Amino acid sequence: MPARFIIILLLLLLLLLGLGGCASAPAGRGTASSRQVTVIHGDFPVIANGMSADEVRQKLGAPAEIRQGKSNERDFEVWVYYLEKFLGKTEVVSFVNRPAMSGTFANDPFAMVPEPVYTMVDHKLLVTLRLVMLNGRLVSQTVKNEQLLGS
Repeated sequence: MPARFIIILLLLLLLLLGLGGCASAPAGRGTASSRQVTVIHGDFPVIANGMSADEVRQKLGAPAEIRQGKSNERDFEVWVYYLEKFLGKTEVVSFVNRPAMSGTFANDPFAMVPEPVYTMVDHKLLVTLRLVMLNGRLVSQTVKNEQLLGS
């Protein structure tokens, strides 16, 4: 076989192997798309320890999950909220390889040059809020923040 044919075959094989990692994983447990997400417009609601369950529901609405628990013979609930806040648009740059059309490598049929591609994507903040309710009152809260681009 001619050397040129082998080189082309190897390049195609490398290209196919490289594209195999470009597929995105399916949404699974724990992704925002599989849960009840409350979209926040404006400022985040302010909650404080000591608030009643009714006050919390007025500020945040119904929780996405309620988990029952027991500690030292005392029953408690953990209310879980998934909140989403749109932060604006962000410009993201990625690169694609294009054949070299001019310059030093213009006569090389295999020469590639990176070309930037600019895309505007949504920038969101996802907040997981866990509230511990004891005797109808908020006694503890934990917050986890996660920023997403392009979803």
